[in-house]
Amino acid sequence: MVSAHTPSVRSVNRVGPLSAITLSLACLACAALASCRLEAGRQPGAGNAATAVAAEWAPAPLSGRPRVQEPAVYRDDTPAAVERRLWQTASRLAASLSDQALVGQVLMVGVPEVASLSAASLAWLRAIQPGAILLFRYNLPAGIAALQAYTSLLAGAGGGLRPFLAIDHEGGTVYRFGDETTRLPSAHRLAAAPRAAELASLTGRIAAWELAGLGFSLNLAPIVEAASGPGAVFLEFRAWGSVPLQAAAHGRDYIQASQAAGLAAAAKHFPGSGGGDPHQALASLPGDAASIRQRYLEPFRLALDSQPAAVILSHVRVPAFDDSQVATFSASLVDTILKGELGFRGLVLSDDLFMRALADSGSLTRRASLALQAGVDMLMLSSLEEAVAVHANLVAALRAGQLERARLLDAATRCLAQKLRFLLINGQGGPGIDRRLSAAAQAKLLAANSARLQAMLGD
Repeated sequence: MVSAHTPSVRSVNRVGPLSAITLSLACLACAALASCRLEAGRQPGAGNAATAVAAEWAPAPLSGRPRVQEPAVYRDDTPAAVERRLWQTASRLAASLSDQALVGQVLMVGVPEVASLSAASLAWLRAIQPGAILLFRYNLPAGIAALQAYTSLLAGAGGGLRPFLAIDHEGGTVYRFGDETTRLPSAHRLAAAPRAAELASLTGRIAAWELAGLGFSLNLAPIVEAASGPGAVFLEFRAWGSVPLQAAAHGRDYIQASQAAGLAAAAKHFPGSGGGDPHQALASLPGDAASIRQRYLEPFRLALDSQPAAVILSHVRVPAFDDSQVATFSASLVDTILKGELGFRGLVLSDDLFMRALADSGSLTRRASLALQAGVDMLMLSSLEEAVAVHANLVAALRAGQLERARLLDAATRCLAQKLRFLLINGQGGPGIDRRLSAAAQAKLLAANSARLQAMLGD
């Protein structure tokens, strides 16, 4: 079994005198205050939580930049102490969960319905209390108001700790909405533009503002690997160009801007995509350890400077580092390299365990167990009905001692730390800030964002 990998308390490299957590809290507090001031843009009843949380914060100018006073629980502490207390709070919340809720926190599940929840789905969600809910195009109702009502329903459907509401919102061909958000250009097009670095930041902010206004809390984007080598065909226009370090830098800028605007982001796909589509088959990353490090790991190291909330794994073989297991099940790649060598302290998220790349890896429960043992913190299961069965089997394995409790507590703690970081929940596990806007305010935001984007693209 893999030992629990508890994040150490240390300042994050290349972030400056404040820790990444402190910076995130400051940025999100400013966003909360700005949201509270959108009097015309608040959903009925949605402002109470935001007002309660934002009331603890007091911004003041400092050398031309906003400064945020920390909440009373953190006041007068050093940045390291702020970060330590966040992890302590997450750990305390994880330890307080029942076995069922603990397992639920490490699951990201899909739902089968469009714009609603059946009685069966509602019962399943309440039974497993998932840590995240994943939405696809077929789930989403048309219209801003209807979509906001749907995300509000999903946020409270589990009855436990508020789940991340996640969606793929890369831009280009990966677009799940109608006209409820700005249709962002592909990363490939943005990377080729004269102001590519600025566009990466702008599109990160636009995605964050608009998704948060609709009720989403996690964007499963951007891709930070390059469209070159064996993954060029699969990634095509989804990547920020074909130069690895350049693509990673644009991905880093996108994540920094998005998370500063209040939305959690996920860098993908670690360690890289092979020559095929994992929805269809298992691929490999060729090369020796040195070439893999240069081509894939060093660009990821650069992208991780942005401290993404999550990293999504690729279902790929990397023989140079593990000649027996897919990356998703490889402790060498997940625990030793991603969490250890690269120092990633966020949430490690599997890609969908239903993908055909894992067809030879046994049952869904076996795949889930292998991933958790390797150091994966959240398991993506796009079928809710199947997720219920996996949940029950994992609870049974936990109680029988076949699933290490310390590993599960570590995974849940990492999930809860990100929820606290992005103010999705408060220190008692209750709901945090609700940043949904009214339909009118969201429409006004879309118009403004479209104008910003067109001006920078020169269209």
